[in-house]
Amino acid sequence: YTWSISSSQTESDYYQVKIYSTSESSISDYSDNYFTIEESGSPSITVTSPNGGEDWETGTSHSITWNSANLSGNYVGIQLYSSGSYVSSISSSTTDDGSYTWSISSSQTESDYYQVKIYSTSESSISDYSDSYFTIEEPTSSSCNTPTNLQTYSITTTSAVLDWGSVSG
Repeated sequence: YTWSISSSQTESDYYQVKIYSTSESSISDYSDNYFTIEESGSPSITVTSPNGGEDWETGTSHSITWNSANLSGNYVGIQLYSSGSYVSSISSSTTDDGSYTWSISSSQTESDYYQVKIYSTSESSISDYSDSYFTIEEPTSSSCNTPTNLQTYSITTTSAVLDWGSVSG
């Protein structure tokens, strides 16, 4: 039997269940031990990364992470915001397992004012945003030292001739 415990049920550490025969009320048994019924906490989501100050480059992948508690569903959605305005959906529905790998498009617009929003897909009012802004920028190019017409390089080669005589035994 599946028992749906009412949210108004009084909290206690001293509950027992009694099972009895409906045809013979003298036949019954109680739980061997006490069990607890406690109020479940309020549903919540907390973004842990990116949570502000990160510098992520376009064309790379990063983990978006969060903590959640007491959500009624098993899925969350993830959205990208810039300066408080919706930009795009990163994932409309992903398993609520605390992590999502985001591959940032190489065409993503650069900005220092991005935030992510993570929300419950079953109760969209339960959500959280990054606490502060993070940055998405183009990859920095690596520099290569190449000679200019003001630099002079000299190359020296050395050669040697080795003569191997025959050895007779």
